Amino acid sequence: MSKVTILMALHNKDDALGNVLFSISKQKTNHDYNFCFIDDMSKNNPLPLIYNFFDKKNVVYERRPTGGFQYIPRLMAQMIPEDTDYVVYQSSDVIWYDSSLMYKMIDALE
Repeated sequence: MSKVTILMALHNKDDALGNVLFSISKQKTNHDYNFCFIDDMSKNNPLPLIYNFFDKKNVVYERRPTGGFQYIPRLMAQMIPEDTDYVVYQSSDVIWYDSSLMYKMIDALE
């Protein structure tokens, strides 16, 4: 079974984040997955919302100034656990309308 890491950058995305996390939580997949969030100093703490959908043991969260959009991919790549087989760079305001999307993405790569 493949392990998937979903990377997401956050900055004051409270309005959309709940719907995005809900859509990912409803995925029909046999792949283990976890999240790595980097929060560029949002006004509100997103962790309670994140933990409404996902177990704390599957979440890595860092709150820090990123220095700008151009640095986020490098910072996020440093957060990826070693046992990750596949990485999904996820926007914090894009909803997964297909409940089989993760399965389809990984299946296409394998």
